[in-house]
Amino acid sequence: NGGPLQFNANNNFFFFFGPSTVTWTFSCSNVTGSGSDSITLNMRAPVPSITVTGGPNNFLDTIVGNTSTRTFTVRNTGQTASLLTGAVTPTSGAEFYCTSGCTYTNLTPLSADHLVTVTFAPNAIGARSGNVTWSGGGGVTRTMTGNGLSPVLVVPDPLNFGEVVVT
Repeated sequence: NGGPLQFNANNNFFFFFGPSTVTWTFSCSNVTGSGSDSITLNMRAPVPSITVTGGPNNFLDTIVGNTSTRTFTVRNTGQTASLLTGAVTPTSGAEFYCTSGCTYTNLTPLSADHLVTVTFAPNAIGARSGNVTWSGGGGVTRTMTGNGLSPVLVVPDPLNFGEVVVT
């Protein structure tokens, strides 16, 4: 596309392409045009792989109307030069949802860790659970659990003022 490229033995070429196999054919001829050679390259993009660590997945006891959070780490543990892109999504209507770092783009195996915060907001008393999925690189789904507690009402002991004369 666009005509021949001229280069010498010292040129470096870098190609970035998607997850499918790409075929290129390079043809070279000498300056006088008396000979030529070609090479065909079949290349596949490096494959990313997602690893999610941290947590834990159990949020324990949380009072209804309050929230608790857990931090997870997303890493691309795939092939060198692979790019991991994805998002964190909860089960529909879930009490477990992403509140920070919910998308990640072009994470390489050499990238810094990407932190994701998942929040638990129980809407009822009792054991609660829901799935949270990290997409890209094969994806990871974790089941989150927690326990919704009844709000506590503290009533102080009544004060005894003894006998009081009211006039």
